[in-house]
Amino acid sequence: MLTADTWYQREVTSTLSGKACTELTNSVRITVNNFVPGSITADQTICEGNTPALFGSVTPTGDGIFTYQWKQSIDGVNFNDIPGETFETYAPGALVLIHGSSVL
Repeated sequence: MLTADTWYQREVTSTLSGKACTELTNSVRITVNNFVPGSITADQTICEGNTPALFGSVTPTGDGIFTYQWKQSIDGVNFNDIPGETFETYAPGALVLIHGSSVL
């Protein structure tokens, strides 16, 4: 696993009539995008119909420009995008129980 930018090149040897000639190819750079995704605020317990507090954020750090897509799940395994929720923090609406699953 690469953790730092690394350059590669290949050495090629051609042997003809006992004479070996060696040349190097061009080099290529592999740039590693290193970042820490940060975190979001802790679990909350609310009553049905109440609105959870704003989900805060510890901002990501590292290389690149960060963008966000909030996701939700009713089983903690299968997550789906929340359309239009592309900011660092998220304020969910009131949660109500419909046929055994939480919905916004």
